[in-house]
Amino acid sequence: MKRYITPMIAILALAIPVFSYASTWQMDPDHSSFQFKIRHLTVSNVKGDFSKAKGIVTIDEKDLTQLKVEVTIDAASVNTGHAKRDEHLYF
Repeated sequence: MKRYITPMIAILALAIPVFSYASTWQMDPDHSSFQFKIRHLTVSNVKGDFSKAKGIVTIDEKDLTQLKVEVTIDAASVNTGHAKRDEHLYF
């Protein structure tokens, strides 16, 4: 009996994509980040991120060319580690 369990699990795992058509995933804001790096006066780099963002990914397993990604980033949530610069970037 035990020798049949592993092959059956493998067959089921391979068959699951055949039965699924389209799935929608929401971005997890606690495990996602949107970061950037910009050259400043050709001397240094300024790094930053956006703390507020949301997104949805729709995947059609039958036709991957129909993949759809929608992301919305709140520009007011910019954070470069320098409050005055952040204020200047947003306004």
